[in-house]
Amino acid sequence: MPCSLRAAGFHWTAPKGSVVTVNVVASVTNLVRARYNGAVQPVNGNSTTFTVVEGNASLDLYLAGAPDDVEFVEDCGDGTTQHLDGYQHDFRPTPSFTIVGTAA
Repeated sequence: MPCSLRAAGFHWTAPKGSVVTVNVVASVTNLVRARYNGAVQPVNGNSTTFTVVEGNASLDLYLAGAPDDVEFVEDCGDGTTQHLDGYQHDFRPTPSFTIVGTAA
């Protein structure tokens, strides 16, 4: 299963209706809440899944923890992931990603 998100400058694009799972990979940082397009999304451990809407929408991740090495990845299925962003020896409580949904 290929990844849905495609890098496009400072944002990501995906076809409208794509189901995307984003994981937070970290030692002590936890995903405690997620919002996409203004709506609260389910959090399962350190991941959240949402359906891409048409146009610009924001994925906001709310984290708890301490300074850590953190990577944000899209779960592409079959054990493969795609790097979205990350940081080292830092703590960013509310990272945000702009996702542009395109016509399918």
